[in-house]
Amino acid sequence: MRLISILLVLTPIFLFASEGAKEGTDIVVRVINFAIFAGILYYLIASKIKDFFTSRTNEIADKLTTVSQKVQKTKELKLSASKKLEDSEKEAKELVELAKKEAELQIEKLKENFTNDLKNLEKSYESKKEVLEKKMTGTVVDSVIEELFSKDGVRISDEELINIINKKVA
Repeated sequence: MRLISILLVLTPIFLFASEGAKEGTDIVVRVINFAIFAGILYYLIASKIKDFFTSRTNEIADKLTTVSQKVQKTKELKLSASKKLEDSEKEAKELVELAKKEAELQIEKLKENFTNDLKNLEKSYESKKEVLEKKMTGTVVDSVIEELFSKDGVRISDEELINIINKKVA
């Protein structure tokens, strides 16, 4: 390998050696020298340049793959989040409807309870009224009896007493 490179470097020297005669332009010689120089340069650094560009291409491809995977994951997460959002919206609507129904049931229960309480209060009032009427009747009977017996000169038979009491009570 080194031998080839040394021969390539020295070949132009031997081929184009002249005695210094000026016979025209040396453009052909310069083109050949440049071609040899380019060939040697290519021979020495071509593999390194290819490796550099190959590794750079691979790095870019890896980054592109990583980015596309992240984009795909992001899309999946977005779809998942939108599904969760839809589900939670549906669930919220269901909860609101359930709460409304429950509130209506509670209102109905309260109405029934109030109605029952009013009926119970009316019954209680009526029963207390009856009890108070009986007490008043008893009080009136007691006062009449006391009044009759407190007078010394009045004597009433039992039947007359019962008749009087019945008249006062009724």
